[in-house]
Amino acid sequence: MSEQFLAFAEISSETADGKYTYTLSFSETPDVVWGENWNYTPAGAVSSLKPDESIITSKAEFSTETRFLLAIENCCFAMQDCIDDIIPLLFYESGTTPPLVLHFGEAESSVREKLTANGLILGELISTNKDDAVINNMIENLKDDESGEL
Repeated sequence: MSEQFLAFAEISSETADGKYTYTLSFSETPDVVWGENWNYTPAGAVSSLKPDESIITSKAEFSTETRFLLAIENCCFAMQDCIDDIIPLLFYESGTTPPLVLHFGEAESSVREKLTANGLILGELISTNKDDAVINNMIENLKDDESGEL
C-alpha cells in the first residue's frame, strides 16, 4: 500500500457509557480530496459532510472517552480551511498530555505517532474501494486548472 495521508475525521459511534469511536479516512492523493459543500461556511451547519468516497483509499478507527473537536462540527470555518491548513481536522488539549492536533494531508505514520503519544491506538488501515479512474480524472482536471487551460 502506498503512503497514506489523512483526509477526514469523524465520530463513527458513541456508546451509552461515554466512549467515542472515531474513524479516520486516508487517501494516497490528498491534493484531489473534496466533498460536496466543503466550501460552505460554517462546516457545522451542513449535515453529513463527507469526502468523495472514490478518493478515500483506507480507513482506521480508534476509541476513547475523550470528545475531540472536529472540523466537520466547526461553527466558524469550512472544510476547505482544513485543506488550506487553517484549522485541523481533529483537536484536543487536555493539559496533561501534549495537545492532539491532526491536520488534513498529514502522513499516516505521523497520525499514528501523535495518537500513541496521547495513549491512543489507531487500528489497522482497512483498504476501501477507491476508483483509480475518478482519481486520475481529478488529477488531470487539477493540472488543467493550474495551467489556466480549459
